Amino acid sequence: MSSGCGKGCGRRRPSQFSLNLSKVGKGKIVSDPAGINCGATARETFDEGSEVTLTAKARTGWEFKRWRYRCKGQGKVCTIDVTSNFRAVAVFTAAPIACGARKDEPGPNCP
Repeated sequence: MSSGCGKGCGRRRPSQFSLNLSKVGKGKIVSDPAGINCGATARETFDEGSEVTLTAKARTGWEFKRWRYRCKGQGKVCTIDVTSNFRAVAVFTAAPIACGARKDEPGPNCP
């Protein structure tokens, strides 16, 4: 007599958790493994126990300043061991402009 259990019966499927990402300023967040290439906001799910590396990439004329929330204080690369839902914000600021670098924005130190 069959138990009615099909393929995969008895295997525990890993829990999945959400990574919710956003940014302030001009730049993007990318992940390894692939799945996140965030220009504004992104939400992706990963299996419990996965390791995800986030990298903040500033646009030209901007620089990465810091992470907010759980990536706090780790430079532009943040590695996450996925054990729960996760939220992070990448903060980018305008890079200082050298005097005369752009005609439309003379810079803070220009006469």
